[in-house]
Amino acid sequence: MTRESVEHGRLDALRRWREAVEPAPLAGALLSDEVVAAVRGRLRDASEHPGHPGEDDEIRRVLTEEVVPRGLLG
Repeated sequence: MTRESVEHGRLDALRRWREAVEPAPLAGALLSDEVVAAVRGRLRDASEHPGHPGEDDEIRRVLTEEVVPRGLLG
């Protein structure tokens, strides 16, 4: 720990980063619109499926019910 890191807020930024990479915030990030869109794109490419209504909801359902351990999502 240096005086410079304290003065420039680096320690506070590191603390915020450590809090952000805890399991619950990461689980929440997996359900964000951006991540769901990226997953949808990869799945469409892999399956050669053009897409269908409700697929974002389906992806979120599978993530919350089968991928992300229970108890991490609020």
